[in-house]
Amino acid sequence: MGEKPEVLDAVLKETVDLENIPIEEVLENLRCSREGLTTEAAQERLAIFGHNKLEEKKVLILCFLFF
Repeated sequence: MGEKPEVLDAVLKETVDLENIPIEEVLENLRCSREGLTTEAAQERLAIFGHNKLEEKKVLILCFLFF
């Protein structure tokens, strides 16, 4: 596959509205097919973009008790 980060640059920068374009355009923008990615392509993207996970943020909750 030989992708480079700039190949999916528009998607990363969210300049492409994937929710409101035809599925064929979505697949084209993501450089994939209806069958999904090959193992090799998935490994390449993992190396480029990292794991698909949400960043954990710690939240500090302050409770004030008034008597």
